[in-house]
Amino acid sequence: MSGPRIGFIGLGTMGGAMCRHLIDAGFPVAVWGRSKERAQPVLDAGAEWRDSPARLATAVDIVALCVSNDAAVGEVVFGEGGIAGADGDGKLLIDHSTIHPVATRDWASALHESNGMS
Repeated sequence: MSGPRIGFIGLGTMGGAMCRHLIDAGFPVAVWGRSKERAQPVLDAGAEWRDSPARLATAVDIVALCVSNDAAVGEVVFGEGGIAGADGDGKLLIDHSTIHPVATRDWASALHESNGMS
């Protein structure tokens, strides 16, 4: 199957399983995480590693996040090497993290203003 290139950040219990389903469905998937060792099962299944959230976002059409909390989302999106540093024009960020909806709305607006990602 060909389709959009998907980037996945957050490869814990839930995110790792979600990522594996995308790979199994035939989508090209790139991943990043704080620990490359934790990503090894999805790398073995066919995902490609990227060295930072920004590099991942540059290489894909859609970025999926599944990280632990508001602070982790803020760091991955706006921290050093974060998604906001990539050219996001025409790209989509989907956040599966359990965070406060106000933070989600605020960060979505700030991300769109900084790099064009929706």
